[in-house]
Amino acid sequence: MAEIALLSNQSSSLYASSTSSGGADQSSYIYDMKQSGINKFCEKFIRTPVNSVSFGGNAQVEIPAFGILKQMVLKTTISYTLDTGAQTPQVAKALFAELIDQVSLKNSSRELQVVYGDCIKYLVYNLGSSESKKWRLLGKDDLFLADPNAMTGTIASACARPVNLYNDVKTTHATAHTIDVYTILPFSMFAKFGSDPATPFKNLLNTRFCERLSLDIKFNPRTKVLVAQDANGTGAGKFTTEPVISACELITQFDIIQDKSLAAIEAANYSLSQPLALVLGNWNKTRSTFTASAGENNVEVQLFNTDLCHSMLITCKKINTESQLQELTKAINIQSTNSNTAAGQEQMAAFARVSEGYGSTKIAVAATDAAFVAGAGDEAGATYVKAHSNPLPYTNKHAILHNEVRNMSGAGIALHNFSAGTAAAALAAGRGVSRLGADHQQISSLKLTSAGRELYRADNHLEALYLGNSEMRGSCWFDDANRPIHEDADLQDVNGNSQYNMYLIKFGDDDNLDAIRGMLSLKNLNSVKLEMTIPRCVEGGTYEVNVYVRKYSAISIEASSGRISTAVST
Repeated sequence: MAEIALLSNQSSSLYASSTSSGGADQSSYIYDMKQSGINKFCEKFIRTPVNSVSFGGNAQVEIPAFGILKQMVLKTTISYTLDTGAQTPQVAKALFAELIDQVSLKNSSRELQVVYGDCIKYLVYNLGSSESKKWRLLGKDDLFLADPNAMTGTIASACARPVNLYNDVKTTHATAHTIDVYTILPFSMFAKFGSDPATPFKNLLNTRFCERLSLDIKFNPRTKVLVAQDANGTGAGKFTTEPVISACELITQFDIIQDKSLAAIEAANYSLSQPLALVLGNWNKTRSTFTASAGENNVEVQLFNTDLCHSMLITCKKINTESQLQELTKAINIQSTNSNTAAGQEQMAAFARVSEGYGSTKIAVAATDAAFVAGAGDEAGATYVKAHSNPLPYTNKHAILHNEVRNMSGAGIALHNFSAGTAAAALAAGRGVSRLGADHQQISSLKLTSAGRELYRADNHLEALYLGNSEMRGSCWFDDANRPIHEDADLQDVNGNSQYNMYLIKFGDDDNLDAIRGMLSLKNLNSVKLEMTIPRCVEGGTYEVNVYVRKYSAISIEASSGRISTAVST
């Protein structure tokens, strides 16, 4: 059979002409021993304590000089104690990024690179769901929140969700709880964070050759990380004392190369006649705020950068006070299940799960199975359910509606009567508050202009997020394995907000910044302006727009001293 086919193929004039000059490619069948790598050892857990850390504070740490720096991870331990009664604190989504305001890489007090919290989140998500899942799990990206009964159900009692005895968010009172958070520091010399993954070692810094490197870490205030139901002190719904960062350490990974090979590498890279020049990436941040009118708001942000721009990352958030965030925490804690071993039914309080977009259904207890069947003794508007049922699936997307008008005051709830009073009172009571970390507002149109001439335009949210954001390819940036996504709305809370509403305007050809391929020079552009439309704003609310310009940047390393300098040219 094979002989007949081979003879027939041989008679093809097209095949014969294609192989007449160079012959057929036989390389895939010819064995060629690959060249061995250098003699090296990877040190994976070099731990350096970071001292004097606090929410809203700055801390410095020196990077060990062990070898070729491959990776840096910041481990942060958050400690909190709840006072009287069990409660669920509101803990931010994307905790690994919300902890951080910014991290600067420095050489002798000179800033080489900086990365911001939103940029860390974007770069981790942009790895794709399969590669970033590790960093999301380590970074506590999507911690589950519900009322304490749902969080701490026991195997011995009826509960509305599968029991997990090892939740990261603990709800028991009078006990010190901790959450360990691991934040990858995605500086651009590391592969897949700005350097070409096909050549992952070329841009790494040799800490034994360079002058000493250090990190300057600025943490966000505690109110951007976790919030209780009330002010600190004695009583239900409070932290006993102010939560703290109880420990922090830098975990570094190095390639330790055998001396002979290392000397050859250094001789090839460094010359006494001229410094080694590297093209890497960096970020610049522009922040603008506005006070919103109800509904849709048009916003302009003027950019005064002179950078050689690879891309722009745009985010918008509502700025909430701690008391406004506490209102959402109260909504999260409304009782959604109550084990009743005597009758064997579950009970929901009024407005249970309202923070996840549900209505005002109240599920009460039927005294007996017969009463359950007959519906005897129904309360007005009540619905009866059997034990172990879960009538309202948990979404883990929490918010108070931006145009909430229901009366949520009353016994056991202590939320606001949004049907009466002023817009200012509704704003103060939490209208439009989304869960920390998942509070990026939608942008319904986005335009970049220079002196009135249009450089980029997306006419709606879908175009700006999916079509314009070519680095977030397809659905690589959200997890579709545990929570299937059927439409864009499945990513959002009731305000249309989510942790994924980060909009990219891209000029570079690919994700790499170690070679200048695709750019927009801002130096010679006049009056560079971003115009955007923000829907579903709350009247009187303060919002911030952050524009992160990702730019090409050059550094040089002197062979004689190992001193690193940053080029000022753009």
